[in-house]
Amino acid sequence: MAVFDRDPPLVAMAREGRRLPNIYLALIVLLVIALLAFGLPAIAANIAFGGDEARAEAFTDGNAFLVISTALLMVLLMIWAAAYEGRPPRTLGLPAAGWTLKLLGGLAAGFGMIALTVGLMALASGVVRDDGGAQAVGTGALGAALLPLLVFGVQGSAEELLFRGWLMPVIGARYRLWVGVVVSTLVFAGFHGTVNPMAAIQLVLFSLFATAYCLREGGVWGACGWHAAWNWTQGHFFGLNVTGHAQAGGTVLDLKAAGHPLVGGGEFGPEASVMCMAVLAAGIAALVWLPRRRAR
Repeated sequence: MAVFDRDPPLVAMAREGRRLPNIYLALIVLLVIALLAFGLPAIAANIAFGGDEARAEAFTDGNAFLVISTALLMVLLMIWAAAYEGRPPRTLGLPAAGWTLKLLGGLAAGFGMIALTVGLMALASGVVRDDGGAQAVGTGALGAALLPLLVFGVQGSAEELLFRGWLMPVIGARYRLWVGVVVSTLVFAGFHGTVNPMAAIQLVLFSLFATAYCLREGGVWGACGWHAAWNWTQGHFFGLNVTGHAQAGGTVLDLKAAGHPLVGGGEFGPEASVMCMAVLAAGIAALVWLPRRRAR
């Protein structure tokens, strides 16, 4: 299982700095960065709207707030890495070589895996057409649907950078790789807290797939594209809920969950379906055990 080499490139990059935080400091830093990234824009919005809670809440529920907060999260993480650890952004899993192809490959993989998931759900009558949906539907709605792809691109990239580009490698470098994988996976799942047992399992599988993807690639570019396409395809290609949230805007197709929640995912969306579990498990197995192509 070469993807779990003792010292993969992501872990080696974490060692390029002057110092490595221990597990306790790393978790505190992650929490502080997340609180600042989402708290400061919320406070600024409340001030800008003159204390009008309704307007401030509407802003914090929107795409602009998500982009601002997750972009700020990435900036704060890079500042921490430079100031305390003494290493540049490149070492957070962002090597310059081939980044465009890696990003595009990740986008294609994310779209393909959700399309396969929804296809399996459709075969089992887990999704049906939603004729009463409120979104604009069809290729004419594609323009409205593309903006959320940029939003998911920033949001997904922030999560990959934080959990797979930073937390997993620094803990893996300080202790053992498997410790970094376990801790980053559990923290990632915890940050997306849910009482749905199937959704919790899917969050763990999602994190393990993204981790294997990053370790195999030696960076986070591909996982950033995969994460963005994974979310966007659910909400704006198929019109389904994304981690329990309905998506506003256009969608190419407009489907809804049907049948048993284990098949259709229910209100949580495809990620709570056993079909999604099977696709993610197969993806993890492929990343871990399939041999890499040798460079010519």
